[in-house]
Amino acid sequence: MATRRTGRPPPSERAPHAPRIPEPDEIRTRWSPTRGSVYDESWSERWVDAVAGRSQIVRLDIQGSLVTANLGEARLTQARVIDTRFHEADLPGTTFTGSSFHRVEFVGCRMWGVQFDDCTFRDVRFVDCLLDDANFRMTDAEHVEFMRGRADRADFTGSRWAGCRWVDCDLSGVTFTQCDLRAAKFPGSRLDGVIGATALAGSFIDGDQAATVGFALLAAHGIHLLDPT
Repeated sequence: MATRRTGRPPPSERAPHAPRIPEPDEIRTRWSPTRGSVYDESWSERWVDAVAGRSQIVRLDIQGSLVTANLGEARLTQARVIDTRFHEADLPGTTFTGSSFHRVEFVGCRMWGVQFDDCTFRDVRFVDCLLDDANFRMTDAEHVEFMRGRADRADFTGSRWAGCRWVDCDLSGVTFTQCDLRAAKFPGSRLDGVIGATALAGSFIDGDQAATVGFALLAAHGIHLLDPT
């Protein structure tokens, strides 16, 4: 299966721009979303807390906000998120399908099984987040950085992450099939059992990752090692 490539060159290397949001004590509106179905909602310069798990929120617009809510299994489809920080938010199984994120940070969030398929990321950071079994299929990302996170078995199939960085992350068993990872970097990250390792062509790894990636490449090409005995 061919690796996904686009006509665009990898973006210039730089750290993601930080979100521009007020300090928490300057956010005057503290809001708790309700359960149920909500359409065309707008959260601007709000401190979004409390529980809204399993809600369905379509075409949500979040800007300049701090989100600390429990949104587990909520469906936030077609959301537009700008200049926002998710801080220690509970997002297990949350769906963001078809959403866009611009200058957004996820810090200390619990996000196992989160659905980011067909999303757009620009200047996004994931710091100390749990992303086991996350779905990033068909995502288009530029200037994105993962720091000290865990993303066991995450699925990046068919997505574009050229020039992005995974620093000190556990990526055991992730799927990179058909990904564009040109100029991506993986310093200090664990890459055991990567599926679709051929997509790592053009990326940068540490010397101590070479053996792990080498075995994954052998497996990808159907090459088997003889038993020395």
